[in-house]
Amino acid sequence: YTLLGRTPHLIKRLAPDPVTGKLLGITVETKRQQICRIDPDHPDAMEELLADPLQTNTLAALAPARSGEIYVTDFYGGRLLCVGPDGSLTTMVAGLKNPNAVGVDGAGTVYVADFADQAVIRRVMP
Repeated sequence: YTLLGRTPHLIKRLAPDPVTGKLLGITVETKRQQICRIDPDHPDAMEELLADPLQTNTLAALAPARSGEIYVTDFYGGRLLCVGPDGSLTTMVAGLKNPNAVGVDGAGTVYVADFADQAVIRRVMP
């Protein structure tokens, strides 16, 4: 392996960003979570994507869509969130138990796995 460098905050999750070719990460800094775009060539200069970082530490997984949105699961909050290209955060689905994984297929369909609901996978959009 090759050490690329250090980031300014702890990284909880990573996923490739098909739009930019960079990495997307959920970062944690003392109960403050942010979604960041990370350039593997310059990991110390992260681009923060959320206009208002979440005062929580329960974000669990993320999946980018080709349209530019990023879908994020809130494990204890039971929500599927969407980060818009402008940094806005929208609750797309509420009332889940413990969503722990999210994926987006080539057609833009979003799937969520719910850990506490017998590992059920739900198609949530479109």
